[in-house]
Amino acid sequence: MLLRVLRSAWVWGLTGLLAIPQFLIMLVICAFDRDPCRRRTGKFLHGCGALITRFVPGWRVSIEGCDPATLKGPFIVVANHQSHTDIPVICRLPFDFKWVAKKELFSVPVAGWMFSLSGEIAVDRKDSRAGAKALIQTVKYIENGFSVVFFPEGTRSGGERLLRFQDGPFRIALKKGIPVLPVVVEGTGKLLPRKTMLFTGHKLFRVRMLPPVTTNTGEWEDAGMLRDEVHRRMQSALDAMLANDDGVARRSSIGQSLTTA
Repeated sequence: MLLRVLRSAWVWGLTGLLAIPQFLIMLVICAFDRDPCRRRTGKFLHGCGALITRFVPGWRVSIEGCDPATLKGPFIVVANHQSHTDIPVICRLPFDFKWVAKKELFSVPVAGWMFSLSGEIAVDRKDSRAGAKALIQTVKYIENGFSVVFFPEGTRSGGERLLRFQDGPFRIALKKGIPVLPVVVEGTGKLLPRKTMLFTGHKLFRVRMLPPVTTNTGEWEDAGMLRDEVHRRMQSALDAMLANDDGVARRSSIGQSLTTA
């Protein structure tokens, strides 16, 4: 337990230490960013998130699946949500995007302010007018070539089974006729389990981009059908990733036992 407390103090302390100068630099970048979509400011935000994953000793992020060079966006990106650390890990994706996040996140000191500066999309589930505004903002980014990242589960699953997906991102994809890019994150839930602020010793985080699902072919009767198919593909990929991790762990355990013997 002491090790977990010390490790967690290091990670949270490092995050806080980096956040203040990053925020000040971001203010300057934003002041000179004339792009209405704040492209430079957004890139800096994602760089800040990715930096956290590089500064913590031993953490390793593996980007797998589709070759980014073959991806021609924009996309509606849907990712599973295991823990708070999904955000810096997904920041390692190699293309421009905007986040869709709960309004409450934007009120968090420094981190939330940075989200606001970069023009990320806030969603207030209790206010239908705010929801319409978020939809307009999402469409604006898509039309300007940005992908938009959603957590369709709506909250952290933290485990091996995906929660039910919400329809919103799939409706937008069908309406605009743009592909859905499923992204499966594995390992972050093991690092920071739900209902705790203490990090474990888990060090490998995998981000797998599945082949894009096209939406302009007319094969989807409605958003629900598209939603369920994407959910099925992502759960299948997550199951395969977990099975591979278990196999590696067993081989490592056997190897250690033989060495000990």
